[in-house]
Amino acid sequence: MAALELHATHTAPLNAMGHVAVNDPRVTETLTAGIQDITNAMVEDYKLNDVLRMILEIMNQAMQFHHIIFCMCDAKTETMTCRFGLGNEV
Repeated sequence: MAALELHATHTAPLNAMGHVAVNDPRVTETLTAGIQDITNAMVEDYKLNDVLRMILEIMNQAMQFHHIIFCMCDAKTETMTCRFGLGNEV
């Protein structure tokens, strides 16, 4: 399965070491507001697909990814199936 691993690329603010600046207030505020939205959605009647899409949208917005994909791994066939994706040409 290692050959099928995906690695994230990002355009979020970087610190001096070249790492994502997770301390950036914009990232923190967006993720915090997103967690609150997800929590509110889960308190009410919700569909799992809607919550998964919300999570991807929030991560995409906060971290400014070019692409983000949510995949499920099928242990029996050792394949990954994409459920949702955001970004250009996804």
